[in-house]
Amino acid sequence: MFAKEGFYIIIPNILINLLIIFILNFIWNSEWNDPYFGWNFSPWFFFSTIFLIFFFRNPARKPEGIGILAPADGKITLIKQEKDVITFYIELNVLNVHVQKSPINGKVVNVNKIRGKHNHIFLIHDKARDSDYCIPLTKNSRRIIEIVDDSGIKMSVVQISGVFA
Repeated sequence: MFAKEGFYIIIPNILINLLIIFILNFIWNSEWNDPYFGWNFSPWFFFSTIFLIFFFRNPARKPEGIGILAPADGKITLIKQEKDVITFYIELNVLNVHVQKSPINGKVVNVNKIRGKHNHIFLIHDKARDSDYCIPLTKNSRRIIEIVDDSGIKMSVVQISGVFA
């Protein structure tokens, strides 16, 4: 299963790859009488398409039990507690599934997009202090999703953009 947003990237990628192959075939055939030259590049185009399909995958998952679920695949890199708020920082690498799931069964009440930079997220691990985690968290582009469950409990999920997102 694929994330529907990926089709807007995967389909044009396939079409552009085929167009480049046909243009190269046309040019090389008319200049050097080699009608299949463009197909020499097809493995590169094939692997770029496979990577995009892999990147935009959305595996079907069934939640087990009740409670709060992880909203994304990845590695928990930091857990912070400030006042009555517990924050989990989940870092995704290129191989993780990049689909945001709802951590609770509820209704999305607000989505707020904050524009910012696209710094490397992994740079936050180069420092020893927890306060250094705030550098990309406050400067990078991010999206805040506010969710309310059936009993009225509010939760926010913050997606922080990295270099490629």
